[in-house]
Amino acid sequence: MTWRKHMQRTGTNGSTSRRIRLLASTAAAAAALVGSGFTPAAAPATAAPATSQQTERAGVHSIRVITYNVGDKSAPTLRAQLSRLLDRKPAVLGLQEVADRKDLLKQVARANPGYRLFQKDYGPVSRHNAILVRKRGVTVLDDGAKLLTEAANVEKGTAGAKDGIAARKWVNWVRIKTDGLRWTAGVVHLVASAERLGGLTRKLHLEQVARCAAWWKGLKSEPLLMGDFNATLGHRYNLLEKLRDRAKPWTDESHDNRAIDYVWSKRNAKGTVKALDGFGGDHKPVQVDLTVTR
Repeated sequence: MTWRKHMQRTGTNGSTSRRIRLLASTAAAAAALVGSGFTPAAAPATAAPATSQQTERAGVHSIRVITYNVGDKSAPTLRAQLSRLLDRKPAVLGLQEVADRKDLLKQVARANPGYRLFQKDYGPVSRHNAILVRKRGVTVLDDGAKLLTEAANVEKGTAGAKDGIAARKWVNWVRIKTDGLRWTAGVVHLVASAERLGGLTRKLHLEQVARCAAWWKGLKSEPLLMGDFNATLGHRYNLLEKLRDRAKPWTDESHDNRAIDYVWSKRNAKGTVKALDGFGGDHKPVQVDLTVTR
């Protein structure tokens, strides 16, 4: 069969014939280039989207945080004390017992414009805690609160309880990025008197510690948890063991000769801790300087 008759039988028209000739000439040209030593460039790879972990800088990362139960100090005294603490340039200052100090804290933030105040209403008495975050070198990514326990019956004589009922407890938190690493810093104030009274008060404290540990476990960024935990390490009731199973405690004698104010970090963190003198009241601020390698 002639080539012309084959084209007619298969229905191939002139346009197809021209494409065949073009492909043949292209193949011949490519063969000639390969023969001359030319190597075709590889197709560019499609870049994978950057993850939050990839955007963080690997290496050693540092942070300073301070936790402080302010108690019932007068407004002028507290304003002066908080300004002194902010002069120490913590990335995060976590405060407890400030539910009735909203206006005062706003005044402190205005007087110290290098800091932002986080004290939102997430529910009843959630303002009991507050957080001041340094602006310079610190980016706030998110903030919020997690309810730890509802209002609950406790033993008679439980400090801070009203009519035998302890108020709701929250972990208030901010997620930040500083020194090339993302951190989530939480602030809590757990029920008092659990070591002394036992019973319903101790049961509630153990539940709050377990909820703190669950909150900690769910974090994807570097976790920190600070505040007044109203319990001591090594006590025979082991009220803090659920947290100690996961985290490393940093504490100093902050309440008379008792160490009950803490910052908790991952176990491989290094650093220093000290209770700060000269602030009066029944609690001292506790400052922790940490470094982690990631």
